[in-house]
Amino acid sequence: MIEEQESREIHSIGAAVVAYLHGLTKALTLYETNNSAITRLLDNLHEKVQKTAMAGGEGLKIQLLAEEFFINGRLLKVDAKLYERARELVATLARFDIGEFHFEPGTTREDLDAFTAHLSTSIRSNENKIRPQGYGSLKLGRSSGQSVASFRFEPHKLALLLYGSLLDLVETLYAEHDNQRVTSLLPLKRNLQLIIDAMQEHGGMYQVLASVRDPGRRVGLSRLRVAAAIDAIGFGHYLGLARTDLMYLALGGVLGGLAKGESPAEAVRPLFHFSGLGDAAMPLVLAVHDARSTRMGKPAGVPGRMLAVSEIYQELTAAADDRHAMSPHRALASMAAGKVKGADQGASRVFLGYKGPYPLGSALRLGNGLLAVVVSLGKHDDNKKAPVVAILGPDGRLGETIDLAKRKDLRIAGAPDPGDVGLDLSRT
Repeated sequence: MIEEQESREIHSIGAAVVAYLHGLTKALTLYETNNSAITRLLDNLHEKVQKTAMAGGEGLKIQLLAEEFFINGRLLKVDAKLYERARELVATLARFDIGEFHFEPGTTREDLDAFTAHLSTSIRSNENKIRPQGYGSLKLGRSSGQSVASFRFEPHKLALLLYGSLLDLVETLYAEHDNQRVTSLLPLKRNLQLIIDAMQEHGGMYQVLASVRDPGRRVGLSRLRVAAAIDAIGFGHYLGLARTDLMYLALGGVLGGLAKGESPAEAVRPLFHFSGLGDAAMPLVLAVHDARSTRMGKPAGVPGRMLAVSEIYQELTAAADDRHAMSPHRALASMAAGKVKGADQGASRVFLGYKGPYPLGSALRLGNGLLAVVVSLGKHDDNKKAPVVAILGPDGRLGETIDLAKRKDLRIAGAPDPGDVGLDLSRT
């Protein structure tokens, strides 16, 4: 908890530093370095850098790409205003081969002054006068590329980064909506687009993250809606939908939970509070409207039915106030058999093909009596019937990995509800 608080604090400091750097580059086009506006910006910048040093660790590392910005390796969560400032900052600094700042512990005001003097000369002469080796404890570097994919992250690290950032964005959006404040959807759409692209090759990692929960505790609304959005994206990829259609489904998964009422008209009402939807507005409204319609037993279009089954599956496999979480296997079987109210049977059967009978994160009882967790699936539907599993030890940790497709001696004896076997993926 303490580490997470420190990380959030550093992230907040980093966002302020990006804003100050932007202000500095703008002011240097107008004023000399001894101007009061420049001095004030440097005072504020130095104060923030010192706060980072007090937190210990590696200091403050800011990486700036054309579209994404990172603070100590974590995606910077920005509002529309800071996003535009950061983009302007990237454009200015790119002229001088700067895309990375590392304020190491011990960065002094003199280091900042020396950098500012050379930056001022560079801006005014339009020639690069910046020292590539940096200035004392202020190290500089280059960043290149247009997106997160430009960073050579391992896919699982990228998945953790994007999924965690999405949760933060959605929690903030829901809180702002509850307080009747309108927020920009630009950061949300940007994050979802990155996830859409990443899930094309590594969708399983995001499915696993969406299934991480305590089976005995109620899941918060924002986490539940993020999980539904992840499955809607994966379902769309499975059917070969275009990226624009995937965005409608993803936004519907997130924004479809803002309404308090149950009617389709109530479901779409909050959507009209946002001005940043652009071309996605009408398809999104139809998807959210139809998702609510099909759950009420009314006719609906294909996107709405897809979104509805993604929502219902996540609700069934999460604990509620009146019941424990259902196993993914049992939830899918019930939906495909037409036994779940509001879940279109045809869409549910196709959804079953996407998830497989034993989805990622499922608990399985093997024929030898051992308990296992599904950790990998084949890409073809037939391969999903014999997944790769990890043995669940008595301490709740995952152990030996077994490919059931290659172990004909091991059969699946059952798929128990996670609460019945004590499976809590949030602790494994």
